[in-house]
Amino acid sequence: MDLVGGLERTLQGKIKPSRLNVARLNRNHAPDDQIVITQCSMRHLYAAEPKENALIYQAKKYERCRCNHHTLEEPLSTFECLLEVVDPRSNHTNKHRYVVASQNPRVRAKMRQIPGIPLVYIHRSVMILEPMASVTEDLREQGDRQIESWFERETGNRWKLQEETR
Repeated sequence: MDLVGGLERTLQGKIKPSRLNVARLNRNHAPDDQIVITQCSMRHLYAAEPKENALIYQAKKYERCRCNHHTLEEPLSTFECLLEVVDPRSNHTNKHRYVVASQNPRVRAKMRQIPGIPLVYIHRSVMILEPMASVTEDLREQGDRQIESWFERETGNRWKLQEETR
């Protein structure tokens, strides 16, 4: 399956699987979206029996996300590593705006508890973007209410579309 093409169609944006271009960052340009793989996941691929050289070769094309678990004797599970990379301080934020693509239902269930994480998975050769999680919707509604109350304080009017009178 063409992972990059599927993600571009699903996320409706440009995905760049190759290494990060440092020169572009130095010119204050935001990089294209990157497919990343954690150090722990790479260690799991190398340790797998039988060794899947095709998978290792494919994974080497992606940007390596430094999870800083390389100092551990055994790599963390994919679940634990992803959770620490996406939400390192366990404060329920997606600071780096990751999109998580996982076939593991346990990973997706845990990531749904963190607001602002789009989740992607494959079902019957079709890449699917999950609907917005309820915690994300709640946070968005909270923000909308704050905007409404600010607008009402500043203008004295309620936040609503006003119909034009003719």
